[in-house]
Amino acid sequence: MPKPPTNDQKNIDSIKETFKVSEVEIISDGIYKSGQQYYSTVGGLNSNYKPKEIDKPSEGLGDDVEKVLKATGISKIVELFTPDGKDCGCDERKQKLNKLYPRNKPNCFDKNSYEDWTATSKEIKESNQITKENQTKIIMYLRSILNMSVSGDGCKQCNVSLWKKYITMLDKVADTYQ
Repeated sequence: MPKPPTNDQKNIDSIKETFKVSEVEIISDGIYKSGQQYYSTVGGLNSNYKPKEIDKPSEGLGDDVEKVLKATGISKIVELFTPDGKDCGCDERKQKLNKLYPRNKPNCFDKNSYEDWTATSKEIKESNQITKENQTKIIMYLRSILNMSVSGDGCKQCNVSLWKKYITMLDKVADTYQ
């Protein structure tokens, strides 16, 4: 008997159907991406749920400030009083703030942690099992590489699809190792 689809697959299928897109990528818990558009399924899934479009996640404080200025209408006022063709410097300030105060930027693997993670990931995929030792390593790398706040109790709430999502996230960072 075929396995029922995971919540991720249901959400991906719903996004494809609702927004008429062909490719959808999992970014993190409840956040999906198609092209340059991001979608969120955060907040109570049910059979009538339709994903909503969201803005691109903030790269840092500059993006957060920009969102507040747009939401309050201040950015429109700035445009009104900025002479045609003149740059108000908003983009430059936004980039500086993003660089000074980044959001969720992963750390790099060093050689030893990269080799350890790739061996662990390979072992999990070949055995199709996540041992307690593997869970401990995943949590350690989620904290040290992805700067995630994950409980130290072995993630009792984590189901198989969540562990797989974490492994995929770490594999993506490992793929960038040079």
